[in-house]
Amino acid sequence: MDREIYAAQVLTGREDKYINSFRRLRGDFDNVEIYYPKRELEERKRGETRRVKKGIFSGYLFIKIPEGDIKNYQQAFRETEGFLRFLKANNNITPLKGRDKELIQKFINFPNATIENSIVYFNEKDRIEVISGVLKGMEGDISSVNRRKGRARISLKLFNENVYVDFSIKEIKHI
Repeated sequence: MDREIYAAQVLTGREDKYINSFRRLRGDFDNVEIYYPKRELEERKRGETRRVKKGIFSGYLFIKIPEGDIKNYQQAFRETEGFLRFLKANNNITPLKGRDKELIQKFINFPNATIENSIVYFNEKDRIEVISGVLKGMEGDISSVNRRKGRARISLKLFNENVYVDFSIKEIKHI
């Protein structure tokens, strides 16, 4: 049976807590997969560099369930503390389609749904070329690069809205 991906909005900053609560209270829903895609970034504070994990879409979870089963589970999602709404709306729960579905599928396919550095280099015209990682093939979506911080900002369109997300990059020198 085909599986659909739905988006749900929960309290920002409590995404992992929501997933744990849902699993604890509703453990009998084995065919429900809930994802909160994250990215790994390097942050500098007071001269120290540390790796942190941050959500890609803060406040949004992605639910993968068998096609047409969302109605069977929607009450359980709503009753779990921290739930706000399904997208497009609670009375019009719509699975992701087309480019939205491809984009989210790309993010949730990473191990533990955590995206690490993309390897890039800058060609002789100072244009970025992605060698590997989640940004491969998305060069046209990169809106800016901060080489000092090792980040590339990309513009993503989800539910017809532009979302800007920074991803960690590791620059290599091209010979």
